[in-house]
Amino acid sequence: MRWYVVVIGILLLAAAATFLPPLYERKYRRKRMEHRPNLSDEDIFQQFYAGSEFPKKQVLDFWHQISDVFHVDAGKLRPDDNLNDLCKKRFSIFSDLDALEHFINSKIRKGNRLSEKFETIDNIIQYLLHEARRVQGG
Repeated sequence: MRWYVVVIGILLLAAAATFLPPLYERKYRRKRMEHRPNLSDEDIFQQFYAGSEFPKKQVLDFWHQISDVFHVDAGKLRPDDNLNDLCKKRFSIFSDLDALEHFINSKIRKGNRLSEKFETIDNIIQYLLHEARRVQGG
């Protein structure tokens, strides 16, 4: 067998090992949430954040950005969703938790690094809202 066939085979296996687990993780997550009602933005805010002092638009902007990171419908997320349950990091070099950490770090003041440990979607939302308020000087 030619050496380049072996090299190409190894490269293909490495690519599959890198990119297939995140796809499986996202499929698992969507399947896990399929039974949930798909809430509207108004429902999300009224059910989970209406009593907070934060602006509706800001809450929903962060909510949608997090749903984009996790590749799920925003209406299927819930504040008490546990990150360990959402991200089952298997045999992958990276996962959506890595993308989440990058997203959060991009939202906080330059020079600060994420030192918080988050357990739920609500922990992230609350942190981002407080951080946005701090950066705005409020």
